[in-house]
Amino acid sequence: SGSGASSGADANDNSTTAADGAPALRSPILAHPAPAQPEPRVDLVSLFETFDTGKAKVENLTLRAVDNATLELIFELNNAETGAYLNGKVAVNLVRKDGVIYEPETNDEEVDFQIQRFKTMEIGLKMPTGLKLDEIFAFRLIIFDEGKTIYSKLFEISRFSS
Repeated sequence: SGSGASSGADANDNSTTAADGAPALRSPILAHPAPAQPEPRVDLVSLFETFDTGKAKVENLTLRAVDNATLELIFELNNAETGAYLNGKVAVNLVRKDGVIYEPETNDEEVDFQIQRFKTMEIGLKMPTGLKLDEIFAFRLIIFDEGKTIYSKLFEISRFSS
């Protein structure tokens, strides 16, 4: 009864039949492309979150640029618990001004520690590819004892001393 169209619709019908037999609407207006995904938002609460069990104290912290590819982090790590050893590792994250977090390359010998009282930590940080000094907003210092986080704090950087 009609146009001989194989869509199952007659000539005056504004719908077609989908493969499963259900009517499918035909739109005379072209669909708009989906909007571009918005930039991911930075979770400022988690970014600025501090965690400290009191087992370790960090003092005399300095971060300086050795050159455009290397930073040097120096601080005193103090064991706050008498009679016990701290046995762990230090991790550092660099935070770009837009909130993107980078993990710089470090030397295991510089980030591993076993201390009874205190140790001066000197850690070389190799800048991740694509990250420039003037893009760094802050760094996060994380201290692990026996694999568990005992200290985590974000330190803002106003500028680098050389």
